[in-house]
Amino acid sequence: MRRAQGPQGEALSASLTERAALIPIDLIREDPNFQNLRLPPTTDELKKLADSMNAEGLHVPVIVIQSPDGGFYLRAGFRRTAAARSLGWKHVPAIILPLDTPLVAEYWTNVVENAARDKLTSYEVAHAAKTMRDEFGVRSAEFAEKAGFSESYVLQLLRCIDNLPPQIVEVWRDRAPIPVAMYDKWSHLDATSAVKQMLIYCGRHPKIVDGWTPPPNLRRDSHPLKMASAAGLRRMQRLRFAVEVARSLDDETRKICLQVVDFCSGASDAVPNIYDSSARLRTYKSRQRRDLPPSDVDELVDEGCASGFAPVARRLYEPEPEK
Repeated sequence: MRRAQGPQGEALSASLTERAALIPIDLIREDPNFQNLRLPPTTDELKKLADSMNAEGLHVPVIVIQSPDGGFYLRAGFRRTAAARSLGWKHVPAIILPLDTPLVAEYWTNVVENAARDKLTSYEVAHAAKTMRDEFGVRSAEFAEKAGFSESYVLQLLRCIDNLPPQIVEVWRDRAPIPVAMYDKWSHLDATSAVKQMLIYCGRHPKIVDGWTPPPNLRRDSHPLKMASAAGLRRMQRLRFAVEVARSLDDETRKICLQVVDFCSGASDAVPNIYDSSARLRTYKSRQRRDLPPSDVDELVDEGCASGFAPVARRLYEPEPEK
């Protein structure tokens, strides 16, 4: 067999033998004691793979090991085997591992073969790294080198899968189109806050989660705004939008304002620490028009505020009527 190049190919070549054969697909089965580190394919993914195999054939053999009853247990190529069955194939090319292959080597075969051929989801990489670490004591640096990822990326994924609450891990496993950076951010929060922040994020980015909604039980049990009225929620959304785009606010002031909005809307249970006893407090009534040039007020209203919020924004900067 031709030796592959790079750390992935070296690990894969080292774990396999030259023995290859065309074996009956009916003799191939899944081992109940072996965990496939890839997620089951979706219907569309399986159909796409089957169409490709039907047109071009199977270029890469599946990997199996002899079972006690004379059949074969899959170690890599679960999707290709499923696609071959859907096409009605009777035989598939396979590489057969020796019977004395160590269990850790069998798992490495699954990890490296999939990482070398397919674009794994971030959850699949995290799940594989966690399994290799917990079951075989494989360090993140070793996993990253053999699987072809950066160590920092593997560490980030391990932090996520270790610290995220089960509700978010389930959403992650179900392929919700949420960036890994957000999962990493939520992994530093307590479970309740993490779930709330995920729901808020999904609600603010309908295009990112197009076609996906959180599980009903998650929305029912953990919705951060379930105590707010519909009208109040709309006002809070307008207010947050206005604060986010206000050019007159410095970063620190904007951060405080957003903390207040999140607390008032129920999105955060933490009370913003905004009181400074040494500072001279300024009330709404003491605010003067000169605090912000009229042009900036107009720009803020035109660019950042929904039409229903515009009158409120204008009144905020109007001087108090003379008595």
